[in-house]
Amino acid sequence: AVLSVLHFQFYSPVFPSTDSHRLNYCFTTIWSPKGSTPPQTQIIGFLDDVPILKYINSDRKLQHLADWLGKVDPRHWEDLEEIAKYYERRHQHTIQRLSPSQNYTDLYVYQVKFGCWIYEDNSTGGEEEFGAHGRDFIFLDNEKRKFMASVDEAAALALAKEWNRRPNSVRRQFDYKDTACVQWMQNYLDVKTDDFPKNVRPEVKVWGRSSERKTRLHCLVYGFHPRPVDVKWVRNGEDDVPSDEMSPILPHPDGTYQIRVSVEVPTIEGDTYSCHVEHSSLEDVFTVKLGK
Repeated sequence: AVLSVLHFQFYSPVFPSTDSHRLNYCFTTIWSPKGSTPPQTQIIGFLDDVPILKYINSDRKLQHLADWLGKVDPRHWEDLEEIAKYYERRHQHTIQRLSPSQNYTDLYVYQVKFGCWIYEDNSTGGEEEFGAHGRDFIFLDNEKRKFMASVDEAAALALAKEWNRRPNSVRRQFDYKDTACVQWMQNYLDVKTDDFPKNVRPEVKVWGRSSERKTRLHCLVYGFHPRPVDVKWVRNGEDDVPSDEMSPILPHPDGTYQIRVSVEVPTIEGDTYSCHVEHSSLEDVFTVKLGK
């Protein structure tokens, strides 16, 4: 489905401890100006990178993606569903306004990421970012307390200026981000249950593809928890090999994580390579040798 593909790369804060948490809502609206169908909107809610909520405008209902969410007060879901419907209408209106000015005549994508976090010292923060057709567009500036254009483009500058003319709307977005979002996350954390222990050992798979002169090595580390992990390739048991491709640490629906690290090395007879993994679930470095 088109709506399952996120074209805009959002950047989230780095958390220093497994006792920190974050809640994000990612809105994606797509529309074809040439078509007769109205814009389509999807909202996905993530707690600590794991999808927990889903809303699609075809049925206009919130779907729970985790059983433990049933323990949350039903009135919360009623309120959240109304908020989702409001922003569905707002984003669909925005995309229809923006599309002609951006000269996209096929498929237009408008995305918003709204979220907050709690650090281990109980300090909090939040963010709201907007993307238009895969590019940074507008963001909510925490220091200036207003919307700012991310790019020097007329459409972004004009829309940010228009939104800032509505002080109540700006104040509402900060209230959602700084207060409501943090309270929602705390409500979820109070009832959240995991189906696995806090520390889960990673699984590791290594493979390579060789040509006459070069070999491409891949190390996939998956099924681990908590999130922090260190993965690297080592030559002949001694020399670290700088990675030229490292995926983000990606979540699985079950709450575990995965990462892939790849390198390209000269094909030299006698050289050996191994993938080294350090994780809190392991007493020592976990080493997997290529070809074993």
